[in-house]
Amino acid sequence: MSQEPKYCKIPPRLIEKYGKSFPFDVYLKLGPSKIIKISHGDEDIIEIYKKYRSKGVEDVYALQEEYKKFINYMRKAIKNKFFDESTIDDRVTTLDSCYGVAKEAFQKIGVTEESIALAQDIAKKSLESLNEQPNIFKFFERFKENCSEEYMYNVTLTFTITSMMEFVDWASSAIKEKSVMAVMLRDLILTPEHFEEIKNWDGDRNSLSKMALNHPILVADMLQQDNKNWVSSEIIQIIQQHHERPHGTGFPAGTKHLQISQLSAIHIVADVFTDKLIQSEFNFKEKDKILSEIENNFYVGTFRKAVDALRDMFG
Repeated sequence: MSQEPKYCKIPPRLIEKYGKSFPFDVYLKLGPSKIIKISHGDEDIIEIYKKYRSKGVEDVYALQEEYKKFINYMRKAIKNKFFDESTIDDRVTTLDSCYGVAKEAFQKIGVTEESIALAQDIAKKSLESLNEQPNIFKFFERFKENCSEEYMYNVTLTFTITSMMEFVDWASSAIKEKSVMAVMLRDLILTPEHFEEIKNWDGDRNSLSKMALNHPILVADMLQQDNKNWVSSEIIQIIQQHHERPHGTGFPAGTKHLQISQLSAIHIVADVFTDKLIQSEFNFKEKDKILSEIENNFYVGTFRKAVDALRDMFG
């Protein structure tokens, strides 16, 4: 008995922009059990997709075995010199879509050389785009309606982390790159429902689903499976500890500050600050209140330098 084909989703924005050049056929899901194939030999793939999309058909797929070709195609696209010369709007929205591709690959296929390389490219290009925008708050305001909440959060968090690192004497460009990579990888297996669950967490580990609770361990394990060290030990540690808290009230392990690295501490403090800042809609009248809350709850052990760096960011 032949096995049913498996599919991976392609973000609509990417098929509308790059579909004519895809080196594979695509598939549209018209119903629970009805899937049609669109081949390059038929008609213009983009025009066919637009026709179906106007009728309410949103989702477009590639065969799972072809998805690596798609990942490599998008890697070439975002590294191409013409991509660098495109508008910042095109660049950021395409990076957001590529982040969705990386999530789909991690969740449907697992860790591969292609998916790790794509995540690295997204991290690098996102940091480059940030460096071109001197005001992160205007950047967030500009793109929050056109990009996923998750990607925009990660970009804002990346800005906070790399800014804090300007005020610690052990930071380097290599450590910054590892930090950005950790941000891009740490939550790739989570769904929007899991993010909402974590956002509304009441502090009781038993109230979290297994996936939400254990995702730092699961992602770290994925990145070390089959004795393949896909990323550095620093990235693994950041991922494992990014929801921990200095007094052992975080998750998944309830690790206390003595076992939390200085690099992880910067990520954790930056994460809390970014979350509170976004919740306040970048209201700078709330800045001192947020900083005081963080200082009261985090100024201990390895977190001291992280809190000092956050304070130093604001002069």
